[in-house]
Amino acid sequence: MNTSKYKLIIFDLDGTLINSVSDLAIATNYALRQFELPEHHEDKYRFFVGNGLNKLLERALPKELQTTEWIDKLKAVMLPFYTEHCTDTTVPYKGITELLDCISASGTMIAVASNKYHTATVDMVRHFFPNINFVSVLGQRDGVPPKPSPKIIYDTLLIAKVEPSEVLYVGDTAVDMKTAKNTNLTAVGVSWGFRPRTELESEQPQFIADSVKELKKIIFSSQKNHILKPLFIAFGTVAVALGVLGIFLPLLPTTPFLLLAAALFARSSDRLYSRLINNKYLGEYIRDFREHKSIPLRTKIYAITIMFITMGYTIFFVVEQIWLKILLLAIAIGVSIHIASYNTKTKK
Repeated sequence: MNTSKYKLIIFDLDGTLINSVSDLAIATNYALRQFELPEHHEDKYRFFVGNGLNKLLERALPKELQTTEWIDKLKAVMLPFYTEHCTDTTVPYKGITELLDCISASGTMIAVASNKYHTATVDMVRHFFPNINFVSVLGQRDGVPPKPSPKIIYDTLLIAKVEPSEVLYVGDTAVDMKTAKNTNLTAVGVSWGFRPRTELESEQPQFIADSVKELKKIIFSSQKNHILKPLFIAFGTVAVALGVLGIFLPLLPTTPFLLLAAALFARSSDRLYSRLINNKYLGEYIRDFREHKSIPLRTKIYAITIMFITMGYTIFFVVEQIWLKILLLAIAIGVSIHIASYNTKTKK
């Protein structure tokens, strides 16, 4: 069974668990149409949503009509229509339901904290995830400021009876990342939602997940091995240095060293892993590899050779414990098999 070091996972709803932008766009355009106001393409609504219903309607209105009076008029038409049609095209993102099942089975608590108005948040969570036992489901409530205000998170932590250090927060916008910062939570930005990846990167969350599979790895990442942590950080740092050199020296491979560094940091330092994966320049090599899943033959040979040279030096001249020598050798063999197992990239 999978286990997580977090006691509670808090999810945003729209753009994180469910793709609801189409129904939101249809309902808002319907309301605009009743007042003969200009409508918007669905893509624009990806940037309208995220700060609560009033802000969505304000952004949809022409600038000269962005008043409390017009927001209320539009809401009076939009809300009943959306309530009736909020599940017409909305669906959970692929793999989300299975992920929630896995988290629930592990014994980790799950909560939802959304800027969608509260009744719709509760109804939609119940509709799309009826078999998941959420410890808390909160949306935007009257008198409570929306995210990035920390109030909704503090209420969730109080219900779940956990500390911020025991919580992982998952969302798809800068608002979500700011919310996590405001409450000292570890944050994961998911790039499959409503906003571009660059928006998440600008907030520098601890993690960015480009797929549900990556998010699952983050949630169920094993506890850091305190004995091997300094070695993993040291080897990871060397791997990053070699990868950077490889950008300028054709004889050194870049991608395998960065992949090795990512794997080592993932087992030793969340901070270093996040900085590497989200680096504007180096992170691109890792994302490109994950997309194509192949390594040139010469790169494989160089990576494995240099790794055995550095590991061999450490085994014979640095460490003294026999068990640690055996472990390092096993790691070298395992990583070599892993690198060799990837498809060999051919020149076009």
